[in-house]
Amino acid sequence: MRSVIVDCVGARAAEQRGGGSAYLTLTTGIADAAASDETQVMRVHEALQELSAVDRRIVQVVEMKYFAGSIERDIASALGVAERTVRRDWEKARLLLSVALK
Repeated sequence: MRSVIVDCVGARAAEQRGGGSAYLTLTTGIADAAASDETQVMRVHEALQELSAVDRRIVQVVEMKYFAGSIERDIASALGVAERTVRRDWEKARLLLSVALK
């Protein structure tokens, strides 16, 4: 799911750089908010690539929770760990990502 979302964001970014579309200037607040969300997705993706060298399971937890919207019980079942382990991994990931995204 993460790669699908990142590919979609990358494709939109390519379209914004010319992608064969007619030039259009957007001045609405909605467009500005959407652009910052896409930037955030790309920043999270890059941070997860770095984090995967340290702990692959934490990255899997983030992918399932952040990108796929899975709940802790489903994540624990998919990874074969306890729900408490998923909660701990999620807390670690949030801490590491907050540092990486500053």
